[in-house]
Amino acid sequence: MFVATTQPIITTQAPIITTQAPIVTTQALVVTTQAPVVTTQAPVVTTQAPIITTQAPIITTQAPVITTQAPVVTTQAPIITTQAPVITTQPVATTPGQTTPAGPTTTLPPAVMPPQCPTHPTPASEDKQVSFAYITTISNLIKDNIRAKGNCLDVIHQRIYASLQLSRDLVQYGNGWMDQFDGFKDNSKALELDNYSMRLKGYFRDSFEFCESGSCVVESFCESLSNDSLFPGSVSLKAQVQERCLAEGWRFQQIISTGTTDSCEFTYVPLPFAEKACPVA
Repeated sequence: MFVATTQPIITTQAPIITTQAPIVTTQALVVTTQAPVVTTQAPVVTTQAPIITTQAPIITTQAPVITTQAPVVTTQAPIITTQAPVITTQPVATTPGQTTPAGPTTTLPPAVMPPQCPTHPTPASEDKQVSFAYITTISNLIKDNIRAKGNCLDVIHQRIYASLQLSRDLVQYGNGWMDQFDGFKDNSKALELDNYSMRLKGYFRDSFEFCESGSCVVESFCESLSNDSLFPGSVSLKAQVQERCLAEGWRFQQIISTGTTDSCEFTYVPLPFAEKACPVA
């Protein structure tokens, strides 16, 4: 109420100064008489100083409002901190049985990618005239290679039978298969190996009877190989053997084309037959 009353005084006295400006030009004594008027106005300015002082606390009172908001930001900080343990606890799950604190080193072996066999380029088609004598010759090559425990027997053992996926049928019949191949290797089943090589020779030779293409010969040969009595199995298991045989069928086609068993050579094998010490990149 005090501030509202004194402010109109400043507004009323401002016209007095404006009106008296011509009087200064006309009479010098008029200026002297007006000097007290200016002096009287000085308290008016002094009286207004408390008005500014009174308003200052208003600004000061607003400062705590800003200060009060600061804890709001501080309260949110623990929300971010609480999420950090979630990331920290994840490595613990990957090391079961570890009793010592996790350090910068690990005892786990480095991850190694399994070897992958590149796809062989598709050979160019060729027309080859084969006689009955030539068919007998290459059939004997297969028989002799298997009887001598050569690369073609390794193809049948390691790349066809040993590459099957684990299943209950494989567990049931796989042990007998392993005994047969082990017997071939240590000569304890030399007679079975001799008879097996003779049958494979017959399978290969007979495949030409109703076929006019190499792929047809391979399909007929693989069907007979998968159903050989020396390696019994379920229908599903024999189908898998035939499928694996067809995957290696290009080797038998090359035997027809080249008249040699060089195509039975290979370097990539299933993991159980791979070298134990693999270099780590």
